[in-house]
Amino acid sequence: MKLLARGAPDGPQSIDTTKAVNFEETKHPLELSTQSTTGEYAPPWSASGSLQRESPDKISFALLFHYAGEIEPMTLSGSWTGSTPAVFADKTSIAGWRVFYLAPGASSVNSKTYTAQEIAGGFRTIGALRAYAKKKAAKAAK
Repeated sequence: MKLLARGAPDGPQSIDTTKAVNFEETKHPLELSTQSTTGEYAPPWSASGSLQRESPDKISFALLFHYAGEIEPMTLSGSWTGSTPAVFADKTSIAGWRVFYLAPGASSVNSKTYTAQEIAGGFRTIGALRAYAKKKAAKAAK
């Protein structure tokens, strides 16, 4: 889903017919996860191909995925179906909520662990929390 989200950053509703995609990531890995395992493709990686609206709730995709150390690009094709995720307005109140983020914790040889850290002060609205997260992400990217 993260790869498809990169191809349609304005969400699945932005695809009316067919959309060509072509993007490259040079800084961040593509993270993968299932219920039993996780993994990642290290940068640089890229994808090209197309997304096509099949019906109001179905998008087909055909992508070539290039990644560091590849012998041949990976061909990904299929369809995404589902309902539109819930969207919460910036003005939605979260006053009184405790907010946490995941911080790196102790590491071992083959896995990473994380620790939940509370953000002091809280936030009045989802918009305030989003602004805080955006500011922290921009600072971390520097």
